[in-house]
Amino acid sequence: MKAIVIDDEPAHVRGIIRHVDWEGFGFEKPEGFTDAVEALEFIKQTAVDVVITDIKMPEIDGLELVQRINKEGMSVDIIIVSGYDDFPYAQEAIRLGVCAYLLKPLKTEELEECLETIRDKRLKKSLTDSKKNTAGDDSNEKKVYHPSIKKVIQYVNENYSNDLTIRGLAEIFNMNPDYLSALFKKETEINLNGYINATRLHAAHRLLEETDCRINEVAYQVGFSTPGYFAEQFRAFYGYTPSEVRKKG
Repeated sequence: MKAIVIDDEPAHVRGIIRHVDWEGFGFEKPEGFTDAVEALEFIKQTAVDVVITDIKMPEIDGLELVQRINKEGMSVDIIIVSGYDDFPYAQEAIRLGVCAYLLKPLKTEELEECLETIRDKRLKKSLTDSKKNTAGDDSNEKKVYHPSIKKVIQYVNENYSNDLTIRGLAEIFNMNPDYLSALFKKETEINLNGYINATRLHAAHRLLEETDCRINEVAYQVGFSTPGYFAEQFRAFYGYTPSEVRKKG
């Protein structure tokens, strides 16, 4: 996922970027902005999942920024970090639909807890959407997609066992990673990472039903780096565990 940090104090931006374990929570290293106007333009042009913003800034304050993002209809989770422990600010932020209202000095563990909640929510939605939109057959190939997205889908279907990332796929197809991510979501209505996951899980289900491979071996064969993560994703996707597939067989 992609996050950005906005604060008119450069030290605050650098501190948040430096002290959070972004990769551990499924994020790229975020972009930092000290100008909310510049940040808003970036959000309009780039697929951003999470915005972490100060509330008091020149030109556009945090609450106005939230209003403008909402007006654009963008699917962005917003965390406000403020030095103002005033109920009216927090009340308005909640009314506008922000995920959290955190106070300065910011505690890293509080922000990471918010990021973990957002990650889990988005993962669950991505898996649910993927399950609805990937039937486990060739139905997705029958739909009319943008030519580049059609090639990406075919590539994922044929290479899901490899280490696939959005950045890596973008390099293969000579596309900007953010543009590829946004275009894939627009064309298919699911996230590219969600599609990769769903493709792997469908393949895993077939292997569990049709072969005697160990569950750990199945996990590695379809492209998961650890059996534990595979089991977690499988259960979230299907509602039952890989072991239960074997028992049914």
